[in-house]
Amino acid sequence: MKNNHPYVFLDFFKKHVKDSNILQYIQRNVKIIIKLNNILNEFFPTEMKSFYRVANYRNNTIFIEVSNANLLTRFNYEKRKIFFKLKKNILPTLSLIIIKINPNLVQKNKQNYLNNNQNIFFNRKIEKYRRQISKKTANELLILSQKSSEKLKKSLEKLASHSMDKIFFKKN
Repeated sequence: MKNNHPYVFLDFFKKHVKDSNILQYIQRNVKIIIKLNNILNEFFPTEMKSFYRVANYRNNTIFIEVSNANLLTRFNYEKRKIFFKLKKNILPTLSLIIIKINPNLVQKNKQNYLNNNQNIFFNRKIEKYRRQISKKTANELLILSQKSSEKLKKSLEKLASHSMDKIFFKKN
């Protein structure tokens, strides 16, 4: 531990990888995966975007992860169209699409959402708003409570207390 120190990313690859083309290979695969994700986004609504992703591309095979069995069924239904579009536009050597379920995908996206929006929630002053009813509705509830049983009367009076203004109850 004493002799361990942080490496610059490129230095690490120079020391530990004999083939200098490894970074270019990784970069090429990343670009392909991004393009594949963009094409998949054309097939499915934007609301579903966080429930699937292209996980990897190797040996002319695309690995797609989906969050649940419903999406797996939908992807299998669209698989042929996706295959031919990808083969035509990006990867003429594409031979196979493998779709797997990864339930952790939803949890990761949920965590990313919470992390990205954390500042919004904590920086904003949180105010509690009570639901309020109109003065007229509150008066109607109080009139109705006078004609009701004891248990219902308490509930109606409690509900009437949520009025915007003070209640002026007129007895008939």
